[in-house]
Amino acid sequence: MAACQQGHRVRFATATAQVDELIEARDERKLLRFEKQIASYKLLIVDELRLLPLPSETESSFPSALGCTDDSSRLIGPDSSV
Repeated sequence: MAACQQGHRVRFATATAQVDELIEARDERKLLRFEKQIASYKLLIVDELRLLPLPSETESSFPSALGCTDDSSRLIGPDSSV
């Protein structure tokens, strides 16, 4: 809530919705646009991440597909310490 009040771009989505959008962008050959859109958010909250069964090869690339590609980005889940 504080990030919103400070004027930062914030997005909340379920993991399933994020994966669906990722797959759709890939299928429509718009993956780069999707990655740029996600990277434009200061804070991306992905809910229900543990409920989403990811194949092992996808699990390692999921954070980068969500724009967590540099030191200033983090994917925070239920087991993460802030």
